[in-house]
Amino acid sequence: MFDSVLALLASQDFLEKALLLILGAILTGILVPVVKARLDAGNAKRRKLLEAELARQRELIESQIKLMREFSELAWKFLFAEFKVCQTHAEAATEAQEEAYDEYVPVSWELRTRIRALVSEATRLASKDTHDRLWSAYDYLHTQHNEVSEKKNKGASPEEWKTFYHRLLKEAGKVVDQAINSLAKDLDLTSHQLTAVTAGGGTSGSTDQGHLSRSPQRNADVASRPGR
Repeated sequence: MFDSVLALLASQDFLEKALLLILGAILTGILVPVVKARLDAGNAKRRKLLEAELARQRELIESQIKLMREFSELAWKFLFAEFKVCQTHAEAATEAQEEAYDEYVPVSWELRTRIRALVSEATRLASKDTHDRLWSAYDYLHTQHNEVSEKKNKGASPEEWKTFYHRLLKEAGKVVDQAINSLAKDLDLTSHQLTAVTAGGGTSGSTDQGHLSRSPQRNADVASRPGR
C-alpha cells in the first residue's frame, strides 16, 4: 500500500493537479486583494464625484434662492416708495408730497441699480425664460419710475396721479410675481416653500432635501448656460 501511495505521489497527473492547486491558491491570495482594492478605489472615486456634484447643486440652489429673495425684497421696496409718492400727490398734500418725493429719488436709484445687478446675475443662475421675466420686471419698474418723474416735472393733477396710482397697484404685483414664480419654477418650489423663501424664512430643515431631490438635469441646464 505504501508503494501505491509513493507511486501516486510520483505520477505526472498527480503532480500537475497538485501544482495547479498550489498556483490557484497563490493567485487567489494575490489577485483577490488586488481586485478588491481596485474596486474599492473605483467606488471611492465615484463617491467623491457624487459628493462634489451634490455640493455644486446645493451651492447653485442656495444662490438661486438668495436671488429670489433679494429680487422680491428690492422690487417691493421700490414699489412701496413709489406708491407713497403717488398717494400723497393724489391726495394733494403738498408738504407730504415733497417729503415723499425727496425720499423716493435717492432710494429709487439705489434700488433700481441693485435690481439691475440681480438681473445680470440671473444670466448664470436661472433659465433663459426666468432671466427674460426678471429683465421684463426690471424694465417695467424703470418705466414706471420715468412716468413718476415726468408727472412730477409737469405738475400732474391729483386726478392724474390717482389714475396712475390705481393702475400701478393693479399691474405691479402681477409683474413682480410672474418673475418670482418663474424663478420658483426653476427651483421646483411648492407654493408653501415659495412663501417661506420670499418672506425670508430660509431653507432649513426638510426643505433642503426637497431642493436636492429635484431633477439633476435641470440643475445642469441652468449651470451650463453661458453668460449673455
